[in-house]
Amino acid sequence: MRWSPIVALLLLCAGCDAPKDAFELSITASPAITQLDQLTLTFTNSAGATATESVLDVTSLDATALLINVQFAAGVSGAIDIAGTATLRGTPVGMGRAHTVLAPGTETLVPLVLEGTAFPIDGAAPLDFSQMPEPDLAMPPDLAMPPDLAMPPDLARSLAPDSGTPPDLVVSRDLTVPPDIAVRADLAAAPDMGGVCANGLLVERGACVDPEWAQWPMPNPAGVGLPNPVSYDTSTPGIVLDRVTGLVWQRAVDPNSYTWDANAGVGSAQFYCKSLVLAGGGWRLPSAIELASLVDFTRPSPAIDPNAFPTTPADYFWTSSPAASLPVSAWDVTFNTGATSSDGVGSARRVRCVR
Repeated sequence: MRWSPIVALLLLCAGCDAPKDAFELSITASPAITQLDQLTLTFTNSAGATATESVLDVTSLDATALLINVQFAAGVSGAIDIAGTATLRGTPVGMGRAHTVLAPGTETLVPLVLEGTAFPIDGAAPLDFSQMPEPDLAMPPDLAMPPDLAMPPDLARSLAPDSGTPPDLVVSRDLTVPPDIAVRADLAAAPDMGGVCANGLLVERGACVDPEWAQWPMPNPAGVGLPNPVSYDTSTPGIVLDRVTGLVWQRAVDPNSYTWDANAGVGSAQFYCKSLVLAGGGWRLPSAIELASLVDFTRPSPAIDPNAFPTTPADYFWTSSPAASLPVSAWDVTFNTGATSSDGVGSARRVRCVR
């Protein structure tokens, strides 16, 4: 990796001892980012020269610090701005900035916190990071540097134009991430045949829809400056209307737990929702993407709006989405942390129905 237009060597190393003329970058995420496929780090010096490194090995970030040692070529010093961007399939899911001063013979620990969402959803509006506050880049007086931090001409000439690419970053943590949520391949809208849809689609809001796909904007926590802030209507006893998604939810949670059965056998979560007569019936088990739309990652356990959904237990809830790679498993959502996981269909889980 090179600086441009000023050529300089930069080495990233995870888990090795920090050398002199270097700093250690401590990367965390708040809230946790459970799925990403690329982490990009951009370093900019006071002269405006930049260097960018794409880290492909990282698949999740949380409060556990990912430590990376950053070493520059001998003689490189001065103010360094650091920007980190986490993406999933090209969509930003986390972003953060940091600042440090690189001085010869020093070792510095630099925290970089990425702000984002832990559950990126296909089809949802991209997150708006324009409202993310700028970090406080005020430099302590004892670290004040001379205004001219440009690289000396003799050093710039001594660095070879092509010094090779540093080895790939190896992350020492187990960053295993669950597979993507299984979705149906046939997404063509089926004709409305007297309230019955073909191809496994469901009649909702006057149309045939596939519940495995978000055919509505994904709600974001209120008051954080992101689009589609969450909004609930609880005026009808026993139910909650999500004004953003249009989905109607069972407000109170049944005290019992249920197994999972695609055929809606007696004692299953599917049978419970199908048999629910609350507010006229018509209930079903929500898909993974629908249940995940209730998660509020800005709240402690349980990770859900306590006003709209009071007494929600910090427990696992079944979804109707089967696990594609595990024929006898299905996806659930825990409202302890808001994370998703797959479990065996014989496991007992809580249920919240939707229509």
